[in-house]
Amino acid sequence: MVEWMRQREGGIELRLRLAPRASRNRVAGLYGDRLKIQLTAPPVGGAANSALIAFLSQALRVPRRDIAIVAGVKDRSKIVLLSCSDPAAKAAEIERVLAP
Repeated sequence: MVEWMRQREGGIELRLRLAPRASRNRVAGLYGDRLKIQLTAPPVGGAANSALIAFLSQALRVPRRDIAIVAGVKDRSKIVLLSCSDPAAKAAEIERVLAP
């Protein structure tokens, strides 16, 4: 498993670094031990957080209700929890879809 992703009971923890106000939404590689994600949304009024959840929901094909920012709500470094019933299978899919 990659260093920016950890299996937890009932889900997967993603360690992310957000880069708001980018030219497009995309995975932009690694930032230390975190996966860097660039988003077009500004970091104002929760817009970047909402855009991050929408981006992950679409990329991983999971409902938005299964994604929660558990740390770093007002920071660029975030920990996101993805709830799922089979973390091992979902981790393999996440790595395939998001890995830089």
